Amino acid sequence: MWINIISNNFKDLLDLLKTKPSIFGIVVLMFLAGFFINKWVVSKDDCMEELREKDYELIVVKDSMHNYKYQAIHYKNLLELNKEKTDSLFKESNKLLRSILESK
Repeated sequence: MWINIISNNFKDLLDLLKTKPSIFGIVVLMFLAGFFINKWVVSKDDCMEELREKDYELIVVKDSMHNYKYQAIHYKNLLELNKEKTDSLFKESNKLLRSILESK
């Protein structure tokens, strides 16, 4: 919107700045005042502190969830190893029992 306004009225704007350069200074001061008022309001706003605290809490929860994920993967791998070992023990004991039963 601002680009369309400026581009459509660029010659008039240049003529205005040539005849009255103080207007340009006033516009710049208005923008600077708005910028510093915005900075001051944001620095005085208590919501920013609450948001930072909540962000920190979310980071802590995210880290703990990653830890739980890696622990779950570790215990899953241990379970699979244990299952393989018990299966191989079961197979060996089954072979041994069959040979004992067949020999009787």
